[in-house]
This record gives sequence, C-alpha cells and structure tokens, in this order.
Amino acid sequence: MQKIMKTTLLFGPLLVLIGLISCKNNKEIKPEKIADTIKPLDYFPAFPGSYWIYDNNDTLKVAGQYEKYIFNSAAYTAEPNYDTLILPKLILNGIFNPNDTYAYVMEYSISKSFGSSYRDPAFKGLLSLTEGAEFTIGGAFQAYKITGKTIKVDTTINIGTTKYENVIMTI
Repeated sequence: MQKIMKTTLLFGPLLVLIGLISCKNNKEIKPEKIADTIKPLDYFPAFPGSYWIYDNNDTLKVAGQYEKYIFNSAAYTAEPNYDTLILPKLILNGIFNPNDTYAYVMEYSISKSFGSSYRDPAFKGLLSLTEGAEFTIGGAFQAYKITGKTIKVDTTINIGTTKYENVIMTI
C-alpha cells in the first residue's frame, strides 16, 4: 500500500505538470487587417498634393500623403461597424463641410462633417457616373433623405464664351 502511495505522490504531480505544459493556448491570434488605399477617380482627382483655385480665389488643397481614416459604416440604427481606409485628406478652408478643417475623399464622396447628425452616412456623395442616378448627400430625416441626382454625363456646356467638355451635370 505504501508503495502505491509513494508512486501516486511521485507521478501524480508529474502527470499534472506534463498536462499543463502540453496544453495549447486556445486564444485565436487575429492578423492585423491591412487597410485598403482608395485612390481618387477621374472627375474628382483629389490626389495627394493637388489643389484647386476657384474664381473667387478660394483654394482647396489635398494633404501631401494618404492618411488612415477610421469610421463607422453602419446605419444609425445598426450595431457599429468600424472600418479603416487609407484616403486622400482635403484641407477645406470652409469650402465644404463648413467649420471643419478637413474631410476625407473616397471616390466621389467626402466624409461627413464632424457636426453632422448621427443619421448621416459616413460619406456624402458628390456625384454619380450613371445618368439619372441618385446619390446620398445626407441621412434620412422625417422619412426624407437628402439626395443629389446626375442629370447628364460626359456632356459639353458653354458658360459665357468658354466651352467645357466631358462635364457631369448634377442637381
């Protein structure tokens, strides 16, 4: 009996120790998601370092490099769904999103202003390339959402004596 007891006392802790060492950690190691870089498109060429000077001498500039932007892409009634993109950053000077100093460009949309309603989408549309298509500018309010509409694509217009080609007309 004493021999069994000694064997149990000697091998019992040893078996427990071997069991603890051989167990694997069940925590999943999730790889860090690499954010997509979204480059500007033809009708809104907001490439890093570019700028526009308007007729009234206002200047709209784009920061010199792409920047990380983290935003909630979920609808206002849904669970938050945060996403990260690498985007051009517009330096606004009060031209778009009054009172904001910057906004991010994603294709033909810009990020909503910081003072926006919680109902507003993460990005507000500036245009669509599909003739007759509507695009969302602001979120729904009292059952109405704020939209724009593309009237004509790749058209020519004359303003005074100046002719402009490949124009997109929106309202």
